[in-house]
Amino acid sequence: MSESERTQSYNRFDILSYEASTPLVAVFKKLYATVVPAYVIPQNLLEGESGAKLFYLTFGVGLKL
Repeated sequence: MSESERTQSYNRFDILSYEASTPLVAVFKKLYATVVPAYVIPQNLLEGESGAKLFYLTFGVGLKL
């Protein structure tokens, strides 16, 4: 079987998704930690594409020199 590809051109801009996030930072002397919770709501999906609302967390740690 061969795979076919279809290309379409659009003349307008559409939002791909809405995302809300709030960084939280904790500092202790020279050490810091960050947590960034985020919530994503996909918009304007392509035909045949599925998307669901998504909640995710990003973690980070660092050392200030």
